[in-house]
Amino acid sequence: MQPGVERIDAYFTGHAYDPHRHDFYAIGYTLSGVQSFVYRGARANSVRGNVIVIHPDEVHDGRAGAEPGFRYRMIYLQPALVRAALEGKARSLPFIRNVLSRDRRLYEALLPAFADMTRPL
Repeated sequence: MQPGVERIDAYFTGHAYDPHRHDFYAIGYTLSGVQSFVYRGARANSVRGNVIVIHPDEVHDGRAGAEPGFRYRMIYLQPALVRAALEGKARSLPFIRNVLSRDRRLYEALLPAFADMTRPL
């Protein structure tokens, strides 16, 4: 990974985290279970294969939406990296209205970013 990019692979049961915000984009997907959270004032429930896009400064929380818990992977990107990747093709940072997506192209585009997550450190 490069500076300005972080990744996690996490598993939670019950309460995962209190309301908080990030200075960066959080983009990832649910691997198993039901990942339940409040984002932009509405409850969202992500299941296996859903892509999640949380924008900088947006408050959200997290909890398991079902007894077995949930597992997810997330990549955190500094907005400056997103801006640089756009190479001046947009006047502002992108905003995706829906926090959850079933778009297979987006899901498959994320997979290489996590390809080595199962490799021991």
